Amino acid sequence: MKVSEIKDLSQDSHVRPRFRYWASSEPEEIKNQIKEVLKQGSTDVMGSVVLNHATLRVDSDEKHLWSPFLYLTFEVEEEKGGTLIRGYFGPKGTVWTMLMFFYGLLGFAIFCVALIGFSQMTLGKSADILWLVPVLGLIMSSFYLVANSGKKRGRGDIRILHEFLLDCAKINNPSSL
Repeated sequence: MKVSEIKDLSQDSHVRPRFRYWASSEPEEIKNQIKEVLKQGSTDVMGSVVLNHATLRVDSDEKHLWSPFLYLTFEVEEEKGGTLIRGYFGPKGTVWTMLMFFYGLLGFAIFCVALIGFSQMTLGKSADILWLVPVLGLIMSSFYLVANSGKKRGRGDIRILHEFLLDCAKINNPSSL
């Protein structure tokens, strides 16, 4: 992935786009660089680095429910030397948990409605309840669309976070592994 392809990462169809990069620096170097830049406050990026993990976000006046966070993990790459950086962009953890709760609830509701409807059909009774299955499916799809539109609102922040990572890890020509 070239630096010019950063916008493609923010336009990924996944609600939480993931990536992996290899950096020639050691994990401690990269973590210390991130901590130093965060401490200086010279960018709009805020966050924390704890052990082999980092959580970054953009500090802006235009925060919204879907403001993205960048979650990073640093692993020692023993074969090549250097660091394997794994990361993903996503909304705040509570927003993601809420989204998964509703997906699970709707999935369970679809299962129950289908079970009752097909049982009624097997007994030769009216299975009108089965009309709820596509309705619940549409509601579930609308949750996906809402999540995707929220991610699109945070596209500029995703770009800032990604460029911050590339600068701190000194990745000149990033290629996704």
